[in-house]
Amino acid sequence: MQEHCCSLGGGIGFVNPSVAMADVKDQTVDISENKNEDVYGGYAYTDFQAGIMGGAAKNNTINTNGYDINGTVYGGYSNAEDANNNTANINGGTITGMVYGGWSNGGYAQNNTGDLALGLRADYRTSSNYFAAHLGIGKVFALKKNDTIDTYLKYFYSHTGSDDVTIHSNLNEERYHFDSVNSSRLRVGFRYTHPLNEKNKLYAGLAWQYEFDGEARATYNGMSTPAPSLKGSSGMAEIGWQIKPSEKPLTLDLGVTGWAGKQQGVTASMKVNWEF
Repeated sequence: MQEHCCSLGGGIGFVNPSVAMADVKDQTVDISENKNEDVYGGYAYTDFQAGIMGGAAKNNTINTNGYDINGTVYGGYSNAEDANNNTANINGGTITGMVYGGWSNGGYAQNNTGDLALGLRADYRTSSNYFAAHLGIGKVFALKKNDTIDTYLKYFYSHTGSDDVTIHSNLNEERYHFDSVNSSRLRVGFRYTHPLNEKNKLYAGLAWQYEFDGEARATYNGMSTPAPSLKGSSGMAEIGWQIKPSEKPLTLDLGVTGWAGKQQGVTASMKVNWEF
């Protein structure tokens, strides 16, 4: 993690107008051995007092090719001008410093890419306790032609325990701690049911849900990683077909559910209910 700060200063300098800046561009550097230093795809260095005019760094690429870098990787670097459209490809090996597609100390850095995923394979296994419960109240209103509207209010709670995992990759192995995750949701909605005959029913429903927690936190080397969260509102729509194939207390439920808002996605389901 780097911290950036700012300072104010002043001075007067003179630049020789007859010396033109030469951009460093369209270079490709392929690393062929382990390095104990910073590495660059394109290095544009300017020293006005010494008359060194490095210019901008443009369209440069560095490939680490699976070698270890004990330093920072730059696709393109300029200490006085822009650094644009540079790429740092990390395809294997261990990087102990930072990775920048492009870096500029005196201009703009735009459209640069630091590709950490090129050739990266990672996996881990986790195991933790889980439990869930829900409560609900509702009322069914009878309509004409045996149609019904089922209104409801439900509360859902779930808890997933914490775990320490080792993430294995072709770069290295890293130890992460996953905090426990608590989910607390309130849902209010209705379902409209229309019977086709004694054995078939169609239904459709709408609901609104609010998640009060749902944050997934993790740490690495004592530092917190970005924590995704489902906290917020979501809307749900459902449609389905219920089938009672015989006189037995058996019901098949085929449905599709879609979510929008904080929770998004579409799921299809097939449920088998046997009433005792």
